[in-house]
Amino acid sequence: MKVPRTVALALVAGFLIGCDSEQLPANSSLDIAPSERKLIVDSVTQPDGSCIYNPESYIDYPFVARLTGPDGSPLGDAALRVYLSFAENTFSGLSVMALYVDRNGNGVVDADTELVSSADDDIAILKTDEVSGQKAFLVRANTSCPYKGEIFVYGDGVAASANIVIVDQNVASEMQSEEGQ
Repeated sequence: MKVPRTVALALVAGFLIGCDSEQLPANSSLDIAPSERKLIVDSVTQPDGSCIYNPESYIDYPFVARLTGPDGSPLGDAALRVYLSFAENTFSGLSVMALYVDRNGNGVVDADTELVSSADDDIAILKTDEVSGQKAFLVRANTSCPYKGEIFVYGDGVAASANIVIVDQNVASEMQSEEGQ
């Protein structure tokens, strides 16, 4: 059976269009630095022991995702998705974490223009730098109550995570006492 030339070209074109141009090389790796941020806070509690949430009590933490190929060379201009637990777009309860992209490169959160995890946002898609294979981002973590949140970054066949841990001062002291015994 002979296949007409136009059909063959259409099949080849369809195959090429179907290929994902974002596909990473096999055995690529993704890292997030640092892997954990931990802060001991003096949380304020109500008489029943529940923590009092203060939206003005927060800290901004920088993180860097780094994507490399199997030989360790940086992979630039690759799409990475960033999922943040306890953010408005991923958690139905009280949001204690927020993801920001430093669009103007000043290293600090510009809340009005750089928030990418509001209730109406999809999961953020960040592109790695063409040369370094890195992408920096900022996480605003509320510091009024203890919790452990996760930053989960993933792409085509790669994933990495980091944690933000907010520990109550009293709990931290109890843990140190138990370790010292």
